[in-house]
Amino acid sequence: MNRVIHRELTAGELPESLRGDIDPTHRVRVVVEEIEPEARDRKALAARILALAGICADRNTSTEQAVARVRAIRDEWD
Repeated sequence: MNRVIHRELTAGELPESLRGDIDPTHRVRVVVEEIEPEARDRKALAARILALAGICADRNTSTEQAVARVRAIRDEWD
């Protein structure tokens, strides 16, 4: 992710759409960050999350079996 920070600008140097109601003589700081594109394939993202979590669909288990497995792991720590 790229980030560009400009310090010590006056609000008057900004376009009016960014300035809003800020007095043009006031000092401002502008931070511009590049936004990472989101994953568009939601099914692939869900499958990756389930695989990382190790619970349910990737192991062909039911929700009840997954809950029992998680509870067993949790009870090991008691």
